[in-house]
Formats: sequence, structure tokens, C-alpha cells
Amino acid sequence: MPTEALKKFAEELKQTREAKEITLKSISNRTKIDIKYLQAIENCNLSILPDLYIREFIKEYAQVLDLNVKEIIKKYDNAKLGKIESKNTEVAEESEELKSEKEDQLIESVEENVEFSANIKTTDQEFHWKKFFKKYLFPIGFLFFLALLILVYYLFIKESSQEIITESTFTESTSEINARFEVDSSLSGEVVPKDDSLRLSLSASARVWIKIICDKKEVLQGFVDKDKSISYKAIKEFRVVVGNAGLVSMELNNNRLTLIGNRGEIRSYNITADTVKSFLISVPTKNENRSNPQN
Repeated sequence: MPTEALKKFAEELKQTREAKEITLKSISNRTKIDIKYLQAIENCNLSILPDLYIREFIKEYAQVLDLNVKEIIKKYDNAKLGKIESKNTEVAEESEELKSEKEDQLIESVEENVEFSANIKTTDQEFHWKKFFKKYLFPIGFLFFLALLILVYYLFIKESSQEIITESTFTESTSEINARFEVDSSLSGEVVPKDDSLRLSLSASARVWIKIICDKKEVLQGFVDKDKSISYKAIKEFRVVVGNAGLVSMELNNNRLTLIGNRGEIRSYNITADTVKSFLISVPTKNENRSNPQN
């Protein structure tokens, strides 16, 4: 049974609403609270819902009436304790104020464990879902962004890295590259240097990483685009490292070179006036690195 203090509290709410000429339907439309729960509050039928939701509905009710929400909640808490307050009564004692503040701090944690009755409408659950999304929206968004980055990596970056060898794959240190001499072939046709120099022309059928050293001086290291032709001069020799051997063709002093190399292979070519030496460069896999750690 509601106490006299609670009945007086409910009656004062109703009188305030009527004095402001605000209908229960108007409050229901603005707060999305079922009108039957607003009527229950004004009729002091507070057992219809758990106290947690009664408090939240009273807050929404007070906001629509442009009342001091904290003061209304304090009056409600005092009414539950059987205290009847007049309009001129001062603010509740400090101990009661601290108790009210602690109850407010526990609202969020309690809400997660309280279940609505089966007959409460979906509109009454909006309050709970709003707080749920505020709490979990950021971590959910972060996980979605992370999953998107992983998907992009596997679909684009990792796949393309299998076709195009990046610059970091290649190094001059023999301790990091397993280079094996494979071919020592003579050039097709006699090469007659002009002005004591060799001219090497190179073209790519697709975008490929290339490094060129002319007489021990590096002149190029980077990607060459599809169908692009480049040429360099040297006095004695060229050294050419190709990230995808099957995509490159070369000519030395207008004589086409017969190169050994398949698509996907990393090869190094040492080219002089009468000789082409081809080296196959194998890059150790992760498993090989683990089984053969460097000292």
C-alpha cells in the first residue's frame, strides 16, 4: 500500500501538470512512455513497475513539465521514507542527498541486469537501448574498422605483394640473399661497343621492380611501369636485378638478349660485352628463417 507521503507526492505532480495545462498524451508523445504508466504514477500505483523505471519515468515527466529534476527525485525518495514536504521545506539532509547520488550512480549497472516484464511494450525499452548503444558503439565500430583493414590487406596488399616484389626484398648482403649461379651464356651476335661504351635497353610488359648498376654505380632502383622502355650506358658491365624476370626484355647495343627467367622469379643479371650471367635469387620463407636463425 502506498504511504500518505507518496500519495501526496503523486497528487502534487498531477496538480502541477494540470496547472500548466499539459495533457498526459502530450507527455507520452514526447517521452515515448506508455500513457498507462504515467497514469499509474499520478494515481500512486507505483507497484506496476520496478522502482528503477518509476524513477526514470518521473525524471522524464518532470523534464516535460520544466521542473527541477533533482528536487523532484529527492521529494520522491523522501516520500518513500514517509516524509511529507511542504513547498517551503529546505533541501533534504546531507545524508539523504548522498544516498540519492549513490543510487543514481548505480542505475547504469543495475539496468544491465533488470529484465522488463513480458507485457511492457517495445517503446518502453528505448531508454535501455539508447544507453546500450552509447556504451558499446565505439568498441563495435573499432572492431569493424579493424576487420575492414584485415580484409583490405588480404584482398589487395598481400595478393599484389606476391606479384610485385618490393624494394625491401632485395639487399646486397649475401648473408640475407641466397643467390645461386645458374647460367653463363654467350650473347647472340657480336657486340661492337660505340665510343668504348655499352648501351642497355630494357622494357617491361607489366609494372615490375628493377635495380640497375652501371660499372658499379647504381643508376636506378624502383618500379618501371608497363610498356615503358629505359636505356643506360656503361663502359664495362651492367648488373640488373629484376623482381619478376618473366616481365622484362633487354637489348645490348641493339642486339636482343636471350634471358633465362620465368614469371615470378627474382633474378640478377651480370652483363658484359660478350657474356650474360644469370643468378636466381631465392628469398627465404618465414619457416626457413625460424629454422635457420642468424647469429
